[in-house]
Amino acid sequence: MAWIFALWAQCGTGDDANAFIAHFEGLSWTLSDGTATHCEVSLLSNTCCWITPTNLSHSGVSNANDAAQLTEVGKRLYERLRSAPPFRFAMVGVEVDDVRTEIEVEEMIRASHSAYQGLVVSTDLWQRAGKPSAFRTFRPGHVWRPYMGETKPG
Repeated sequence: MAWIFALWAQCGTGDDANAFIAHFEGLSWTLSDGTATHCEVSLLSNTCCWITPTNLSHSGVSNANDAAQLTEVGKRLYERLRSAPPFRFAMVGVEVDDVRTEIEVEEMIRASHSAYQGLVVSTDLWQRAGKPSAFRTFRPGHVWRPYMGETKPG
């Protein structure tokens, strides 16, 4: 089974999702280790966006090189997300696409542990969840639990 590193976002409307996808389409980078990657984009359920960088580990983080590559790409995806069209919530990581509903996101917002580092949510979702103090301003209209990068388990 593959463990896919990606950016997962949920947008409010189909038009927002199409604009979001277009914002990432064709994006490519050469990483500091020379690896070339580009973003493959998918639209699911009319409002869910899946941005998958290519040429990265498909087994999660199994060594220091994987952690460095995924962290570098993660930081670049978050930087691009700062200027993205409207979205409700987004997160970068391995297998982050299992979040489907705003209720699940509100539970993630309220969670006191850092398992959801990098979670970016609209301020209205954050306010509905009680404005937990672990969140910082990401961009106007959005807050986040800052992304700390990927680490090798164990």
